[in-house]
Amino acid sequence: MLGTIKLALLLPALISTVDSMTTRKNALHDFLKTPGHKLVERSQPQKSKRMDTIEQCAKRCMKYKGFVCR
Repeated sequence: MLGTIKLALLLPALISTVDSMTTRKNALHDFLKTPGHKLVERSQPQKSKRMDTIEQCAKRCMKYKGFVCR
């Protein structure tokens, strides 16, 4: 009798946790690839990787005087 009462009290909590686990989804899973949808804005100028390494090298040269830029 006591076991069934405890089960009856815990059942709604168990159901809600199982429900929340199954409804969790990543928004990108529903993403459709069409010309109208873009994930990356190409109008923004992007630095090349080579430029980024040159800037990092210059910062290191300024910070550590013994560092040699190559």
